Amino acid sequence: MRDSLFLTLADTFSKKAPEVCPLCDMHTPTFRYLLVSEFHADHDLQELDGFCCVRCAESFLAAMEHRAAAELDQAVPKSKRSWMTYPDRRCN
Repeated sequence: MRDSLFLTLADTFSKKAPEVCPLCDMHTPTFRYLLVSEFHADHDLQELDGFCCVRCAESFLAAMEHRAAAELDQAVPKSKRSWMTYPDRRCN
C-alpha cells in the first residue's frame, strides 16, 4: 500500500472551512488535507480530503509511519535485519 498525505494551511476565512475540526470535534482546523491511499489488491485509489487540526494531522502521520514500518517488516526477512541496515523506526 502506498499512502500520500498533502497538508496545506487552511484558509480559515473561507466559507468552506468549518469552525471545529470535523475529525475530532475539539480543535480549530489548521490544515486542509488530501489523503490518497492505494490498495494493492485492485490498485484503486481512495482519496479523502477535508480540514483538520494539528493533532489530527499528527495522527495521520503517525498512522502512515506505522503502516510503512509494518510493510518493511513484511518485506525484509528477519534473518536479513540488523540494527545497522534496518533502524527501528516504529512510533511508540
